[in-house]
Amino acid sequence: MAVLMWRADTDTCVKMKGKKGKKGGGAVVQQPDGGRGGAEGGGGNGGGENGGRFVFGVSGPLSLSDISRVRRAFGATINDVSVTIISGGLDRYLQHHHAQAKEAVSPGEPAPVVTCPLPPSVRLSALCVVNIRPTPGLQEMASMLAGRSKARWGNCLSTFLLPLPVHSPSLTKGLPNTEGANVKNTDENAAGEVVGRLKSSDEQAAGEVEGRRLCMVAAMCASKRQSLEAHYNYVNARLVLATAGMKAAGALMHRLFQQTTISFSNMMGPVEEVSLGGHAIARISPTVVGQPHALTLHFQTYNGSAHIVLSALKENVPDPAFLLRCCEDAFHALKASLK
Repeated sequence: MAVLMWRADTDTCVKMKGKKGKKGGGAVVQQPDGGRGGAEGGGGNGGGENGGRFVFGVSGPLSLSDISRVRRAFGATINDVSVTIISGGLDRYLQHHHAQAKEAVSPGEPAPVVTCPLPPSVRLSALCVVNIRPTPGLQEMASMLAGRSKARWGNCLSTFLLPLPVHSPSLTKGLPNTEGANVKNTDENAAGEVVGRLKSSDEQAAGEVEGRRLCMVAAMCASKRQSLEAHYNYVNARLVLATAGMKAAGALMHRLFQQTTISFSNMMGPVEEVSLGGHAIARISPTVVGQPHALTLHFQTYNGSAHIVLSALKENVPDPAFLLRCCEDAFHALKASLK
């Protein structure tokens, strides 16, 4: 209720601008580069007052064996690792673009597009879509196939909010920055900027940051799994729909999107290679457009690897390949924390 009424996310470069969404859709045109930030679509796509073109990208393959190794080392789940990778990538991306001045960047990196620093405290929430229906067993499946069965088919979709640990001083407390000085917890803004300034050569410090982030995510996701937030949201949406109608339910859902920053989902695909019409499927890249979010991220596993699938408004994310590379860097830093 607090989120619906007043507790909105911090305005960042990846948050939707505008108050009113527009209905419509657009086509995604795949370019020959394999989809890593190289697809672009057009048309109204729920882009608020900015409705326009959107971009689509797919990260490189992330090894599921490495993800499982990280999971076992920290006593976490694959969901926890996926959220940590997304959070670390967004942290790097925001620190890069929210610069006080357009400074010189490394070759291959885009110039900062926002000439203001991040505030000392950043609230960035992901709206996660989940299926609250338990996996049916063999007897239930047989009942569903029987005639005049009361068993229900399909998914039972709901949502819950997941605050992402981005720009948090606790991630860098006591760690050396790029100049070798220790970060004090007296300056939250300076502490948060260290994540963006960590060089790839400082793998130990970057790995320590991502390890701390994973511990924070694991604790938060454990509390979410024990709560009934997703079930409450489902019952509440059904109640509003039955009593106030579709228009009120749509306005309530739109408000929830407006107050948060990104949409996120994590789907498990086939563990072995599958084919369609005699052609082997290289990867599975689901996406969705039309919701009033400027950025949507999917974490999709398939055949021993995982891919991060991105769709975003071009105005908010003009460089999707760089954001995906930030997520990959966060994953490599997470692996480095095990050394």
